[in-house]
Amino acid sequence: MQINQSIGDRLKLARKLRGRTQVELAKGTGLKQGTIAHLELGRSTSSKHLPQLAGFLDVSYEWLLNGSGDINQRAKSLVDTETRLIPVRSFADLTGGKQMSAIATDWLHAPRNAGKNSFAVLIDSESMSGPGRSYPPGTYIIVDPDKKDVVSGQRIVAKVNGDVTFREIRIEMGQRLLVPMNPQYPTIVAPTDIQIIGTVIGSYLPE
Repeated sequence: MQINQSIGDRLKLARKLRGRTQVELAKGTGLKQGTIAHLELGRSTSSKHLPQLAGFLDVSYEWLLNGSGDINQRAKSLVDTETRLIPVRSFADLTGGKQMSAIATDWLHAPRNAGKNSFAVLIDSESMSGPGRSYPPGTYIIVDPDKKDVVSGQRIVAKVNGDVTFREIRIEMGQRLLVPMNPQYPTIVAPTDIQIIGTVIGSYLPE
């Protein structure tokens, strides 16, 4: 007997394998829970939502669409790249060291240069607002935690003396300085045991 022949069957299987509820899947993809339920029950066979569903569940789009290939073999295509989602974290949970898979309630579409562990952080401070490239409150920065070999001039997220901060790192006279764009905020002299959380690889400011 053949199983998981329909899109709904495969979607439900993928959701269960990834440990997600219909509510979590709906929130993560921006769809209504009813849409998820109709797909799983076979009441809807529309494939227009499959790219973001495959991206959120981190499964192969082709497998979800027609059952071909390996469920875990994600296609290196424009569709897959543009619909992969990354979790939005807060400075508070980064400070507490919580696992993002356990606390993420909001998600953003990943930019093409995002790594497999990249995440977004919502800026709530004026410290990086200034002339030129600016990150005012309401901006999402994209952080790659696998890029920690920083050089002078890069913008990073780091943990210093128990607090998580977003700054530009500059190396001057053998010292590592964490410099804000807003001169009203202090420059931090980084200690030798600074914890680099990740390098900022992009940003997004909603209209």
